[in-house]
Amino acid sequence: MGKIDKFKKVCGYCLSAAVIFICAACFSKQEARERENEYKNILVLLEQVRSTEIPLSECLAQALPIAEKHNDKELARFCQDELFGYKKVSVKNKRARYRFLEVFCPLKKDLPGLTEEAPELFMFIDCYPELFQKTELFIPQPITVLEKIHPADPDKSFLKLMCQAKENSSGAGFCYARGNSFLNIVEAVRRELIRKLTGLFNSSIF
Repeated sequence: MGKIDKFKKVCGYCLSAAVIFICAACFSKQEARERENEYKNILVLLEQVRSTEIPLSECLAQALPIAEKHNDKELARFCQDELFGYKKVSVKNKRARYRFLEVFCPLKKDLPGLTEEAPELFMFIDCYPELFQKTELFIPQPITVLEKIHPADPDKSFLKLMCQAKENSSGAGFCYARGNSFLNIVEAVRRELIRKLTGLFNSSIF
């Protein structure tokens, strides 16, 4: 009986080990499938961002949970800022440089010869640069707002924005920018999202 009991015990150990091995193998396969699905999700999202078939805001909304799952704080913060808007950012701050517009602020309220007809407006600015303060204006609005602004031909339109010439308190209180400036911001955000998603994909593989 002793030998039989010992045999049964050995068989029990072997069976247990086999079950553990099988479970471990199943778990490894499941984990591998999950990781493969995660890679596919990133690749699919990258294709959507590049194709411009869906709004960029939707791509950012899809990227946010992916960033959180991979603990990519930089990407998560980027998505949140773009979706909900930025707080005031210093011109000297390298963060969100793609959110700055080149603008031209008249140094006086009434400039003789100044017209608000494009392209004559920017011809005037190019001819008399000393009458304007060339600076940068940070655009903090959510990407959903900027996407709704229809693209404009920079040669046939311009933007008139509220701002104040920093070096001259007698400035006009407004500034001019090219008509496609908001479109350029949207495309710059798109490129930044592609860069960050590509970095996440590469770091996840290697």
